[in-house]
Amino acid sequence: WTQRKKKKKIKKMDRICVFVLGDCGHSPRMQYHTLSLANEGSQVEFLGLSGSECHKPLRDHPNIRITRIPEWWSIIPRIKALFFILGPIKVLCQMLTILYYLCFKVEAYRALFVQTPPAIPTLIIAPIASWWRGATYVIDWHNFGYSLTNSSLLKPIAYHIERFAARLGHHHICVSKHMKDWLKDTWGITATVMYDRPPHLFQKLSMTQKHELFQKLKLVGDKEEGTLFTTIKHGKVVYKPNRPVLLVSSTSWTIDEDFSILLEGLKRYDERVEKESLPSIHCIITGKGPLKQYYLDCIKAIEWKAVVIETAWLEAGDYPKLLAAADLGISLHTSSSGLDLPMKIVDMFGVGLPVLAVQFKTLSELVKRNKNGRIFSTINELTLQLVDLLHGFPENKHTLDAFSDHLDTNFRMHRWDDEWKQKTKNIFY
Repeated sequence: WTQRKKKKKIKKMDRICVFVLGDCGHSPRMQYHTLSLANEGSQVEFLGLSGSECHKPLRDHPNIRITRIPEWWSIIPRIKALFFILGPIKVLCQMLTILYYLCFKVEAYRALFVQTPPAIPTLIIAPIASWWRGATYVIDWHNFGYSLTNSSLLKPIAYHIERFAARLGHHHICVSKHMKDWLKDTWGITATVMYDRPPHLFQKLSMTQKHELFQKLKLVGDKEEGTLFTTIKHGKVVYKPNRPVLLVSSTSWTIDEDFSILLEGLKRYDERVEKESLPSIHCIITGKGPLKQYYLDCIKAIEWKAVVIETAWLEAGDYPKLLAAADLGISLHTSSSGLDLPMKIVDMFGVGLPVLAVQFKTLSELVKRNKNGRIFSTINELTLQLVDLLHGFPENKHTLDAFSDHLDTNFRMHRWDDEWKQKTKNIFY
């Protein structure tokens, strides 16, 4: 095993297996990795669990085969009283099924490329499979699995398992410099930082494209022609002079992203609209999750005057367009480890959309205060930032335009392909 663990350059062969212990369609970074590997000429097996569809370029690429592992272990019931009996049985069934696919079902591969988290059982299964196949083993660190463990009893156990298993990787990639430093200082692991960058499908829209999107999403007024934001004048699509601010946010509707911060911030903003002549806001929230219905009930319980909040589950192709049509993005992401970076902000920046983001340790690697967005820590700070940025909108939006210009010259020019070829390509070729 020691011989296998030594870092080495991967020889040029045919097949690479990219494995995600989760929904392939909800793993954008691993989808982008898969596409980049396929574009280099490798045959790529993209292996994961069932769920939403992958991006169309992956489905149509001749070098990519998407394989879903059947989750037959899900038939084991969840009975709280029997957790310590049924839980291990379920994990064992899951591990054996995945091992079967990685060791036997999937065609032979020269490299196994995995995402973590989930760390357990991914980091236990992957080194066994890579050893069996004689493949080089590469780990892409998005966060740390132990940091997502809620149980005070299980958290230290998960930490030590993850620390031991991590050292079996031949190569390591991570999403931030803070994470790279932590891996080196704490676990003695040397990793390459590859920042998330948006692919080319995240682009700005013309006014006609925005108008068509608003019509498709039924963002139209009751009486006037056109949409809530646009109208046609002398044969051209133009913004309405009194249009509302289009605010967008994407959330997982979990306790990791406290939506109540945005809800209360918008409520306080709404209370100040009449007194301070502020513009109205139309806020669209994308995503799905366990707390969605709870917050929808909270939204309905508030008597809004100048703020509209609606939720949307968009087609994959419409999400980049919505970001490109928006005026301001909101990120509620707070990292469980304090070391990862939210891809949703990367997506917003990819279309030149400024952001208001919740403060956490690593955020400064992505959001540059008063250059491409602003940062808040409290509900009051969020409210004040909204008031300051939106006062005088749409005639006066110089600050938002300056943020967008900064993104055009300092972020949008460097895309996923550029970052991948600089940081990751030499690991595989």
